[in-house]
Amino acid sequence: MSVQASLDFHVAYGEGQNKMSLFDAFISNGWQWHDEDNEVFFLPVGDIDDYDWQSKEMSLTQL
Repeated sequence: MSVQASLDFHVAYGEGQNKMSLFDAFISNGWQWHDEDNEVFFLPVGDIDDYDWQSKEMSLTQL
């Protein structure tokens, strides 16, 4: 049995804003981008309907 949750966002950037400011805002409010082992789960670029999930330890900058 598995559980899945997702959130879809549409973000509009204003003058002088960047994508990292969005992550910084989430992190400053208690969000995390990794699991308890500091790994991130992701689908690699080019994974077209294979759903070959990967996990890797990543810094926020690498993400």
